[in-house]
Amino acid sequence: MHSKSGTIGLGAPGTTTPSVTMSVDVGPSPAATMVLLHVKRSDQSQFIYDTKLDKKVEELTQEIVILYNGRLKINRIACEIEELIKYGPMYPPEILGLTEEQVDELKLVDPWEDKVTPSGGWTFNKDPIGRRNGRQPNAKMRELLQKTIDESRSMISKKLVDSNTTLNYQTVQRALDIIRGAVTIVYPMGLPPHDNIYKELTNTEDLSGTQALNEIVEPAVAQLWFAGHQMYPDKHLFDYLGRNDKTKVVVKLVKNREGAPGREPILSEQERKHLMALQYRRQEELKNLERDDDDQYLNSKWADSGDLKRQLHGLDKLNQTEGENSGCIEILAAAGSILLMILTFPFSLFVCFKVVAEYERAVIFRMGRLRAGGARGPGVFFVLPCIDNYCKVDLRTVSFDVPPQEVLSKDSVTVSVDAVVYYRISDPLKAVIQVANYSHSTRLLAATTLRNVLGTRNLSELLTEREAISHTMQMSLDDATDPWGVKVERVEIKDVSLPTALQRAMAAEAEASREARAKVIAAEGEMKSSRALKEASDIMCESPAALQLRYLQTLNSIASEKNSTIIFPLPIDLFKGFMK
Repeated sequence: MHSKSGTIGLGAPGTTTPSVTMSVDVGPSPAATMVLLHVKRSDQSQFIYDTKLDKKVEELTQEIVILYNGRLKINRIACEIEELIKYGPMYPPEILGLTEEQVDELKLVDPWEDKVTPSGGWTFNKDPIGRRNGRQPNAKMRELLQKTIDESRSMISKKLVDSNTTLNYQTVQRALDIIRGAVTIVYPMGLPPHDNIYKELTNTEDLSGTQALNEIVEPAVAQLWFAGHQMYPDKHLFDYLGRNDKTKVVVKLVKNREGAPGREPILSEQERKHLMALQYRRQEELKNLERDDDDQYLNSKWADSGDLKRQLHGLDKLNQTEGENSGCIEILAAAGSILLMILTFPFSLFVCFKVVAEYERAVIFRMGRLRAGGARGPGVFFVLPCIDNYCKVDLRTVSFDVPPQEVLSKDSVTVSVDAVVYYRISDPLKAVIQVANYSHSTRLLAATTLRNVLGTRNLSELLTEREAISHTMQMSLDDATDPWGVKVERVEIKDVSLPTALQRAMAAEAEASREARAKVIAAEGEMKSSRALKEASDIMCESPAALQLRYLQTLNSIASEKNSTIIFPLPIDLFKGFMK
């Protein structure tokens, strides 16, 4: 196995991004036993990586982390270059975020403004948020930068997974090199050291306090999971995959505090949609057959007895089927029922005619078989006594409470969540035939679905993203209950109850935050009042008459309070003669 040493920044929390140098495989030797790893992060495909079966999991984790963080770095640089194309280099930190009036008032100057000039000149395009100086490169240089970042993004794109193209260290490094080369062409003198692009290319970026820091995976906390099980660092890859070379498996990259990732579904989303489409076409064909008249049945190929004989060549005759026997029995029973109805007329009318309301449908069975024509109603329908029975189905929307569920969130916090589900019957035939008790089954399924959906969310998401969680649960429930003829219209999360200890901790944190803000406000008030007192003292020092007026005003205030004792402050100069 040939190897090469390389460096890609990873971004440690709270510090500038360090560089991690390690030996990275650049190509398998002829005798190597290779396997393809489909790397995912939070159920999203990232890239495909080829490696050896005898590689240790610890070393493999380091290599995958470098590639993952390298892709993040390229995407961050590409976003910054898009801003560079529009508005030019960044302002220095002392000017960043200030308005033009504030810059003029403080007499601040950008020392890099004239030093960093793009090739071919520049045109002014003001940055609306005040991060960059507005000196965008000319059209030719902008086109060069845009093509470069498009090419670099395509080299590490997630679309490579669909084409089964592997990603390696050399590809990531080459993408960084072409970006570095394009920036050097456009800015021969280089970008200012405070520009984010310069920091990213020199691995000195500080990501503390940004969303990008949460996306980065540190090698010390990285874990690989396969088939719902953690891959331990001291093991080898073949301990989990066996000796099956030239295979492709899915591994998931997680942080150790995130818990176990969700397992891969048995069917992919495309396969599931394909099966649903086949089932839908089958149901439509059955409905069309039910609507056809008898002549069309007889003219169809499957109703041709001669064709059936030709297919069953070698049989002398066709025996009567069980269905035909059942049909004869049904006819005899129907005739007997009609005779009974005639003999008991008119009393039989009360038994034979039934009524269903506008919001109801009746599903009729004759001797255990579903009658053709679908559900009856609304209005009056006819049944034969003794051999027909029917079930009424209410089509109105029904709501029920999902009992509070004790759920362990993705970040290992136990919460109690309850919900309300609204559903209605969309297909009365399925609701009666496909499930024994659609109401009870829907309630049980709602409870399990609630636990499954909430188990994939963090506590912060449970508290702030209730609408998204409700929508996800509604879609999942609706798909699961569709074979039962049940349509789930709406799901609402009622309450999320936290443990008492966690509530106290959150309350203490909020109180501490409020106290901190109050102290900051008080300190700002003290500072402003001290400035006002200083200005007042300066004015009084410049005008002795002002001090005398203040003295008289104080005496007037004391006298207005009707005190029995009045103290007259006297100047110290009057006592100098007595002190000798």
